[in-house]
Amino acid sequence: MAILKRNPPKYGGVVHGFSGSVQQAMDFIKLGLKIGVGGVITYPRAKKTRATIAALPLESLLIETDALICH
Repeated sequence: MAILKRNPPKYGGVVHGFSGSVQQAMDFIKLGLKIGVGGVITYPRAKKTRATIAALPLESLLIETDALICH
């Protein structure tokens, strides 16, 4: 985070596969980044991650559809 704050992105970006705290997400959002949300939120044990994502502004989220195995 310190590096990003010293050198903020000029054109935005995505924090891929985010699974941190609300505060961490908000710090990224303040820098103009979107929060990447992937399949991990579907895991039964991912309660904290789901709660974090639910607390964020909808316009800051990016649904990631990449997967290692697609059928």
